[in-house]
Amino acid sequence: MLGETRAEAASRRALIETLPIGDMPHAELLGRVRDRLCADALAMGLTLVVSDNWCELEAINRRNLASWVPILHRAASLPSFWVGAVDTAGDGDVVAVQAGLLVDCRAHSFADHLAALELFYDDPADAPAGERCFVGDGPAHETFGPVCWIAAGWNRSDWRGRGLFHLVGRAVRLLSWARWQPSWWCGVVTPDVVPAWATKRAGPRHLDRRPTILYRQAGVERPPLHFLRLGRGGVQQDFGRLVHGRPHQ
Repeated sequence: MLGETRAEAASRRALIETLPIGDMPHAELLGRVRDRLCADALAMGLTLVVSDNWCELEAINRRNLASWVPILHRAASLPSFWVGAVDTAGDGDVVAVQAGLLVDCRAHSFADHLAALELFYDDPADAPAGERCFVGDGPAHETFGPVCWIAAGWNRSDWRGRGLFHLVGRAVRLLSWARWQPSWWCGVVTPDVVPAWATKRAGPRHLDRRPTILYRQAGVERPPLHFLRLGRGGVQQDFGRLVHGRPHQ
């Protein structure tokens, strides 16, 4: 909420380690993944939290623009949450985040929603003049059903190279599975983040070899983007390997 202090915003977060998974298929696996993620974070001096407070995420983004581009605008009607890694052994700040947003792609593909700016504005007519998105040929046009849009990925500079990107990302996939049971997890990836997703350590996924998405915003320089997609079977496989000892590297 506008005007609330950092302490007030932090009080609205929930500890992921205390969240129930609920009665659903693969609940035992998901519970084991939750426990593994939280234990691995704790071993790094971090606590994993989740929040539905998008205003706080935007505030964290503004405080860290020296190492993070402005996050994409998001349509307010999209169900959303973000996961943060809090440096509880140090300064108490959030040092890594990723967000998940639910997109209904039953009638139109993920590419259609991107191109229409419907992921960014409830009414695309509200977009600033000149804002546009072009999606080239590829799997984005073939992605239908409930989709978790992965967004707002960031690690603070002093925490990079420790496997935190994949740890927090798996937490987003875990919680979105428990909340929404999506068929797909999709994202738009900047060239500098492509190496993190290109490795086998990221788990089974599709990543465009060349950028296929052009998103233009007034006053914001963004390079051409790569389309990322993970299916439920691949996420389940990755979770299974994780609970049997796979590190977040």
